[in-house]
Amino acid sequence: MDTRDCVFCHEASETIDHLFYQCNFTRALWFKSRWGIRVDCMQWRTIKDFGRWWTKLQDRELQLFAAYLCEKVWWWRNRVNFVGVSCDLNVIFEEVCPRYGEMEPKLSQSIQSQSLAQPCFDSTTSNLTDHVSSVLEGEMLAILMALGLAKKRGFLKILIQTNSKLEAQALTEGSYPLAWGTYPVFHACLKLCECFESVKFLHISRVNNRVADALAVWARCSKAHVEGCLRDVAPFAS
Repeated sequence: MDTRDCVFCHEASETIDHLFYQCNFTRALWFKSRWGIRVDCMQWRTIKDFGRWWTKLQDRELQLFAAYLCEKVWWWRNRVNFVGVSCDLNVIFEEVCPRYGEMEPKLSQSIQSQSLAQPCFDSTTSNLTDHVSSVLEGEMLAILMALGLAKKRGFLKILIQTNSKLEAQALTEGSYPLAWGTYPVFHACLKLCECFESVKFLHISRVNNRVADALAVWARCSKAHVEGCLRDVAPFAS
C-alpha cells in the first residue's frame, strides 16, 4: 500500500494496520458496535495478530461484524480516493450492520410448514496454508480441501459454492484446459467426486458472497509472496 495519508483521519500514513484498526475513525467504528470494542485493549500489533484473533472468535455475530467492517472500510477508502466522495462515520456504520441473509442456513423442504425446526450450525472448519502458482490454483486447492473434508465426514451428497465461474464450469463439465497450469489439482478433485453419490458446483457472484470474498482479499493481501521480474501490476481488488 502506498505511503499516502489516511483518507479518514489525515493524521498518519496509510497502512493496512492503520486503516483497519489504528485509525481513530476506524477505532470509533469498532467501539460503536454493540460489543464496544476498544482497540487499545486488543493486542493487534500486526495484521497477523488481528487475523489470529478473528479465526479464534467463538462469537459468530462478532466474526461477521469484523469481516463486514473491514470490507466497508476498504470499500469507502477506494470511494474517497478514486471517486472523491466524502465519508460519514454513521453512514459507514449503518452499512457495516451484518447482512445475515448471505449466511442463512438452508432447511430441508421436507419439513412441514406447521412443524418447528432448529437449524444446525456445523462448527467444522479447516485452514489451509500453501504456496500456489496462481489464484486459480489456490481456489482449486480450496475446493479439493472441501471435498476431502466432506469425504472424511461421510457425506454422500454435497454442494460446493465458489465465486470462480471458470472452475465451477470446468468441474461440472469435467474439462479443464492444460494451459491453466493447475490440472493436477483439478484431476484430484474429479477423483474425489467419485466418492459421492452427488456433487454439484455452483457459481456464486462476489456481490452475493461478500463475507467470503472479503476474507479472500485479506488472505491474498497478507499471505501474498511473489517471485519473478518486477513490473507494474494491477492492485488487489475485490
